[in-house]
Amino acid sequence: MHVSFPFPCTRASALPIPSLFARHGTDRRSFLGIVINIGGTPTRGYIGGQYWHNPGAFHNGFKGLCAVFVTAAFAVAGTELIGLAAAETSNPRKSLPTAIK
Repeated sequence: MHVSFPFPCTRASALPIPSLFARHGTDRRSFLGIVINIGGTPTRGYIGGQYWHNPGAFHNGFKGLCAVFVTAAFAVAGTELIGLAAAETSNPRKSLPTAIK
């Protein structure tokens, strides 16, 4: 059975596997953050907004807040770029291991 797409695509971009890995990773991190925040760890209780008041959102000023956003952007972009690279290559099994190293 032949499936035709309304747009030109390669075999790698037709497979949704890399994007599924990135999506499930994001879901797992979000779920883990919620569990830790509501007290799902054995050594610590409910965290809630504790760090919003002590030391506060602007502990190191606006420069410190911007530094956190830069670090978070690089952390998210690192995992997302692997999925994007897999979708763009013609042979991901061959090219991704060397690209990740």
